[in-house]
Amino acid sequence: MSPLTLAMYGPSMPAMATAFAATKGAVQATLTAYLVAFALAQLAYGPLADRYGRRPVVLAGLVIYLSGCLVGGLAQSIEQMLVARVLEGIGACGGSAASRAFVQDRFQGRAAARVFSLTGIALAIAPAVGPALAGLLQRDHGWQGIFVALGATAALLLLVLWLVMPETLPAADRRALRPGAAARAYAGILGRGAFLGPALLLALSGAGTYYYVALAPFLLIRQLGVAPEDFGLLMPLLMLGYLAASALAALLVKRTGSEVLLATGLLAGLLGALLLCLLLQLGGGNVPRIMAALVFWMVGIALVTPGATAAALAPFAGRTGRAAATLGFLQMLGSGLGALADWATGPGAVGLAPLLFLLLGALAWHLMRPGARPATA
Repeated sequence: MSPLTLAMYGPSMPAMATAFAATKGAVQATLTAYLVAFALAQLAYGPLADRYGRRPVVLAGLVIYLSGCLVGGLAQSIEQMLVARVLEGIGACGGSAASRAFVQDRFQGRAAARVFSLTGIALAIAPAVGPALAGLLQRDHGWQGIFVALGATAALLLLVLWLVMPETLPAADRRALRPGAAARAYAGILGRGAFLGPALLLALSGAGTYYYVALAPFLLIRQLGVAPEDFGLLMPLLMLGYLAASALAALLVKRTGSEVLLATGLLAGLLGALLLCLLLQLGGGNVPRIMAALVFWMVGIALVTPGATAAALAPFAGRTGRAAATLGFLQMLGSGLGALADWATGPGAVGLAPLLFLLLGALAWHLMRPGARPATA
């Protein structure tokens, strides 16, 4: 549910600001609330799924998510919307975290890779179709219609999974909850420079992406007069750029190496961020120019992400589960903080934050590049 929830939110953000008499920053904070709640929940759901099984975690997450949709659809203030988004973030994370474990329980080797590939396609479809659907719902039914659609989707999914989803973790394989040991393990992962450098690059590039996600509805709809339904049609163009660059990276990585692609991605992302910053600061921005700069950014991030992810997990060869969870936490946390950066920096610095984020991420990656060895603890 998470990709669809994020993809369908943007077209309604300016309308929510008007309906609640809220500032742009307050509405952007609801996006941050979702992302930070998702990030924190990610650290809890893994141990819970290992202790109580996959099925209860998925079903409980959907119930929490449904409650968030209900609160959001009935919200009368921006504070109530913040509560709704926190509930949605916590709930959506349950399915995301437990589904990976579910696949690993049922499939191995190439079969597991095939299932994860199919899952990746589904995750890519949501950002492509979600904004267009949300734009139409916003036009015809307002932002409440989007929460109704998300809630109905979650309710249908809950019913189907309740009826057909088996428990894949045998009782004999379940582990006791040990928060102290988990905290020490997470601290050990964060203490490894070979992990932290590329992880910070991913977190900061995610911060830049969600800066744009939070800014785009207000920039395009409110300032440039794009209709919500047309905004929904523009956003898939960015995802097409991302998917095309990801496919190109998969073809070229064996020939060029992941570090060359990563460096190329940094240059493309920095170029896009610089172009957009200049357009916004100098007042020359129109829809085609802004979209072109954003496509440069998305292509750059698509080239950076695979190499940085592989570099972050390389020190934990054969024991990547907890490291992957930590990486996901940092990425979502960075994304959540990035969504607030436009409000925090003010109109005088609009467009500057992503450029600084990516520069800082590149610096962290460069400074923490010692030869990584497989973790022994």
